[in-house]
Formats: sequence, structure tokens, C-alpha cells
Amino acid sequence: MCRPGQGVHLVDLQPSSHNTLREVAGAMCGRVEVYNYEMEEWGTVCDDFWEDVDAQVVCAELGCSGGAAAMQGFGGGSGAIWLDDVKCESSEASLSQCAHNGWGVHNCQHSEDAGACCAGLDPHTATCGAPA
Repeated sequence: MCRPGQGVHLVDLQPSSHNTLREVAGAMCGRVEVYNYEMEEWGTVCDDFWEDVDAQVVCAELGCSGGAAAMQGFGGGSGAIWLDDVKCESSEASLSQCAHNGWGVHNCQHSEDAGACCAGLDPHTATCGAPA
């Protein structure tokens, strides 16, 4: 089980204007990575079925109040692809609580790594303050 704010982060941060399907005012966007506590390793999330609601769970886990799914524009990650076919309902406290295929079960390449844009994200800390 992921602890809020410690099991997910955004990397390769950029302003939202080039990466989202719709502009998120003042947002920073990045590739979503999750931590697998069992394997003690960070890895990426595949963008299959990736939607705004999934990105909003990521942003909430980082202490942000809003978010949107981002198009690939951060470069692919490396190493493990931990989650695929993520389907959040918006009530989850962390991305790991959303429905998915299982840790490490995927049919993706790193060119399909998911991204998120979070409103108010500090580019220096990659958080919006204290996790919710």
C-alpha cells in the first residue's frame, strides 16, 4: 500500500501549455512515476485508458487541488512499467488504490508513459504542499 505523497511523483516537469488536451492554469506537468514498495523501485504508468480523473488522483496525492491528464511530451522513462489500464473513480487516496492490471502487468513501451498536470505544483519540490 502506498503512503500518500510518497508513492507517486512527477518527473521532467514542464509548464502545461505544451502537454495537456486543455490548459490547466498555472500547472506544471510531468511523467507519472509510482513506487513499488515490495520491489523498492520507481517505475512508470502506461497511458492506456489514462484520463483526467486518474491525473486528479495523482495530483491530490501530491497535495494539489486539481489536475488533468497530459499527452506524452516528457520523454519515456526507463526501468519498470508498474501500472497499466489504470481506472480511478476519484475517491482513491493514492494511485495504487485505483483499479489496474496488477503491478508489473502491462502491454506498453515507455513511449506510452502517462503524464499529469497539477495546478499549483511547485517545480522545485514537485508537490503542492502537505499531501491530502
